[in-house]
Amino acid sequence: MKTKKWDFMDSIPKATHKAIAPEVISHLYDDAKDAFEDDIRTWPIQAIPNLPAQDNNVDCGMFILNRQKPLILIFCYQASMKDVLSEY
Repeated sequence: MKTKKWDFMDSIPKATHKAIAPEVISHLYDDAKDAFEDDIRTWPIQAIPNLPAQDNNVDCGMFILNRQKPLILIFCYQASMKDVLSEY
């Protein structure tokens, strides 16, 4: 892992969503602390700007899955960024 940070991607940007991110990370750490070499609660949280936003409050699961597809292709299947971007 090159940079130890959290990339915060919010499909319905609201201040309350980012405000609870540290609490969610803390619960993840508490539930699976043996899986981490260091304290992930100390990593900075970076909001990713200019992400597409969904236009309703009901399809967030599908919206997020669709946004994660490029990351999965790159990191799990070693696809190139050029190949991934050609789909979009």
